[in-house]
Amino acid sequence: MEVRTLRRLSQAQAVAVREDIKGTFMRIRATLLASSGTFWGSHQGDQDATRISREEELYKQEVIRLEKDLSDLEASVETLRGEVINRRTRVNMTAVEDMALVLSRASKTVAELKMKFPGLSNGLRCMLSSEMERVVREEKFLKEEPDRLESALRRCKKLTGTLVTLKRLASVQEQRLPPNEPQINEEPPRSAEISNADKFNWRWSSNFKEAITDQSQHP
Repeated sequence: MEVRTLRRLSQAQAVAVREDIKGTFMRIRATLLASSGTFWGSHQGDQDATRISREEELYKQEVIRLEKDLSDLEASVETLRGEVINRRTRVNMTAVEDMALVLSRASKTVAELKMKFPGLSNGLRCMLSSEMERVVREEKFLKEEPDRLESALRRCKKLTGTLVTLKRLASVQEQRLPPNEPQINEEPPRSAEISNADKFNWRWSSNFKEAITDQSQHP
């Protein structure tokens, strides 16, 4: 009886240790992914996408582990059931308790996954919506960019033709302009500035009349 009890405790401890190792491995992996996401995700959107991808990866790994445990448990239960029915053997209480322990852990994992799934689902929907918007933008860019480049090329050609025409016109105008003649800055003689009327203005001055009167009185 004591040997059976010790064996049952040993098996239970082995299962617990195996589960603890798996849990530790999952936490280490999550920490590494978080560090990687913090290092590479420079923007908030990138960090959110990294976090959601990490949660999705952990969720999938837990589901895979759960399904494997359930498959192994189902196989063990069927084997034990077949031995009891076909071989008429006695039911091993230790084996049944070990299976019950695995089933309890599996049920707990299912409950945790059901609680995690709604949040993960919302995060994935938001990420998919953002990805779809990005895909639509990229498709629009790929569709419209060739036309934009062609339009820019036509504008460049038009501007080139206009500039060539203006350059030719400027060249023709420069050839038609007369050469610049030097300006004469010499002042004309002051005698040339005196008109004929000014030459004889002295005859009507009062001094000239007095001089003529004096000459007529004294022959």
